[in-house]
Amino acid sequence: MVLLAVAMVGSLLIAEAIAQCWTTSARPIGSVVGEPYPASASDDLPFTLPTDWEFLHERVAMRTLYRTNNAGFRDDRPLAIPKPDNQRRILVLGDSFVLGWGVAQGETFVRVAEASLNDVAPTRLLNGGYRAGYTLDHYLLFLRREADRLSVDEVVVAIYTGNDLEDMRENRWMGMDEDGLPTRIETRRPYVDFTGRFIDSRHNDVSLPLGLERLALPRLVTRALWRTPRDWPKLSEEKAAERLRRVIREIDDFCRARACPLGWILIDSQEPTERSTRSRTVCREALRDPNALWLETESLFERSGLRADEFFIPGDGHFTPAAHRLVGEELAKLLSSPASR
Repeated sequence: MVLLAVAMVGSLLIAEAIAQCWTTSARPIGSVVGEPYPASASDDLPFTLPTDWEFLHERVAMRTLYRTNNAGFRDDRPLAIPKPDNQRRILVLGDSFVLGWGVAQGETFVRVAEASLNDVAPTRLLNGGYRAGYTLDHYLLFLRREADRLSVDEVVVAIYTGNDLEDMRENRWMGMDEDGLPTRIETRRPYVDFTGRFIDSRHNDVSLPLGLERLALPRLVTRALWRTPRDWPKLSEEKAAERLRRVIREIDDFCRARACPLGWILIDSQEPTERSTRSRTVCREALRDPNALWLETESLFERSGLRADEFFIPGDGHFTPAAHRLVGEELAKLLSSPASR
């Protein structure tokens, strides 16, 4: 039995070494959850982006290089903290659409908008995609923790109707303050980080001694285990909708208290579903000021006169560079208007 155990451990070590070499070579990465993500562990969010980091994310239909700066935002340029006196600083919060999944650093709508605004006055847009998590309660926690330190002048929040409500169902607020707002959030979903390991090791339900689960197991059985949830049930859709409404209002209250202009973007999925329609309705109803809804991508794309297939990466559903350019140009116009100040 001892020899068998030693042989198994040796096999795992060899397999992990092979897997690590395989990972660094060019190879397509298959599905989403459960495969290496451009993300890493966080103390209070399900995941975040590391600081001063570079990751080549290779998937079947794309090959994307992500770089972050000293503040952990997707950006090649360092961020000065505190902010220069003459700089307008805008924090853009959102998920993989804001991050710029599948497109180059300079092609994201955040960078497109910034380039246009800089023609008028010094402006810096902070790409909060994945740095601040990937759904609305994550953004609220990040905003309350970081907005003052980052000297944010304005905030833009992008809601993805395709899954933001469903993501809220997966989350649990593991810590709350005296107002009942989250100080630490975890998710039932098992995500794998850029090294190929589970971001939250508790998603790995196979117990091995001496930390052996940190060796070969994540790489070799990720596909088998990634559906293993944490041991709590999903929130009901109604409970998640109630929480989403509260979070939207708390973000609004936070910005109002600081006289910080706030705008919202609704990003619609490529193929609207009953679930995404429900999410869109809940979000629109939660906005106290209808004028704060600056941009809806569905209507923007319809007005553009371009074909629908020009806006989404085939087989993936994220924005193409053409879609990012269109959204960025429109966002720059909205941020240039007096109403946004």
